[in-house]
Amino acid sequence: MNRESALGTLAAAVAHEVNNPLAVVVVNLHTVRRLLDGLDLEGSARQTLETVLEIVGECEVSAQRVSRVVDQLRMFSAPTAAVPDRVSPAEVTEVCFRLLRPEIAARAEIELVLEPTPKVSAHSADLGRLLLSLLSTATSELHAPDRATNRIRISTHTEGTDARIEVRITPADASHAAGKGLAQASEIADTLGARISARHEDGARVLVARIPSAPTAAIPVVPPVKARVLVLDDERLVGRAMRRLLQRDNEVVVQTDALEALELLAEDDVFDVLIVDVRMPRMSGVEFHARLVELHPECAERLVFMSGGADHDLVGEAGLPRPCLEKPVAPARLRELVRQMASGAR
Repeated sequence: MNRESALGTLAAAVAHEVNNPLAVVVVNLHTVRRLLDGLDLEGSARQTLETVLEIVGECEVSAQRVSRVVDQLRMFSAPTAAVPDRVSPAEVTEVCFRLLRPEIAARAEIELVLEPTPKVSAHSADLGRLLLSLLSTATSELHAPDRATNRIRISTHTEGTDARIEVRITPADASHAAGKGLAQASEIADTLGARISARHEDGARVLVARIPSAPTAAIPVVPPVKARVLVLDDERLVGRAMRRLLQRDNEVVVQTDALEALELLAEDDVFDVLIVDVRMPRMSGVEFHARLVELHPECAERLVFMSGGADHDLVGEAGLPRPCLEKPVAPARLRELVRQMASGAR
């Protein structure tokens, strides 16, 4: 198993173990803030409230930081079979830069210049692997023994309608040919419809990835709709947190067992949205979806998968054209998705 595969396996395991409790923390902090913001207090009580809100804010920032760390590790994981996302090359470049910065900084001065680029159609993991391959190649081509002499400049910008990522290594050996790392980057680039090039310019070696932009999608305007939502997750705390988040605008039913959820649907299958965890005992989310296709096909069309990270690939491998959210889910994104799906179900 190579370095990327080993890190991908580790990242998947860490994601699943971290993201379930992290989802509870993120959603509950959001609910606490919403409840506290609605209080009308005066005097010392108001000062106490402001202190509590400050503490909540610090906890939210810390939870977001943990979530970002897990997302960064996923850059090493294998690509999924699901439909590619619209991702920002500048954002992915920054993540990869942070991951490799300690290793590069030990051998060279680093400059990062991120200009806005068009979004591209890709899996974040694939784009991350491409960038990591380019940066690893750049590091391997450093020849000067003195760190202060070596310099790597990483930049993103727009070229025509494409996104362009450039890695410039100084000083460069003009006789140095493209190595194994660049060949690996080219293989990854082929899956993205991207082009890799390398040249020598003014004493520097320049590696370039040019990636076609993704088609622009119109954002629909969805009117508010009160929905009936079924949340199925074997983690009781996750279900309770989801109920608190969604119950103000929706009717929310929480189940912790897939077989019991099927019994419920046998008596009452009028749900606008079903939010289902991928990994559960007795019956997985994918298996639950298969039973819905057989017994309650309309419900199957309203299902949204939710994954702690380790089993996200199962949805893609099963060829299921259903959304799959990764924990911790951003509260605003989850509410908006429920609103959109509920509107489409009416």
